[in-house]
Amino acid sequence: MEHLPEFILHHWLLSGLFIVLIFAWLLLERVRAVSTITAQELTQQVNHADAVILDLRSSADFSRGHIAQSVNVPYNELTQGLTSLQKYAGQPLILVCNTGVTAGPAGLMLRNAGFAQVTRLEGGITRWKQDGLPLVT
Repeated sequence: MEHLPEFILHHWLLSGLFIVLIFAWLLLERVRAVSTITAQELTQQVNHADAVILDLRSSADFSRGHIAQSVNVPYNELTQGLTSLQKYAGQPLILVCNTGVTAGPAGLMLRNAGFAQVTRLEGGITRWKQDGLPLVT
């Protein structure tokens, strides 16, 4: 441990890269802080906890097929759509996107806007389809 300052001084580029990677990892973990649920858990929450499925995909993707009872608010319109979502503030929100990645930042945005119960569908609509689960048009 006594040689750490000397190592950092002689290997400043490597040390700097290590620090950047640590910060990137922390940022990624913050974005992924919205927990995931499985398709089975989604169904249970919709049936028993009055959860709302919020589909973040584009309107075109939504019209080609979506989970029954989903509400479509495309991710790029989410900031403007927060006011219309206030009617769901007391209900669990389940976020759905193509692969589950976009739902992470959207979940943080919704939490910061006061939505307490936000989760995302693991694997998004892609996993839903791979599991052979139905979509409606």
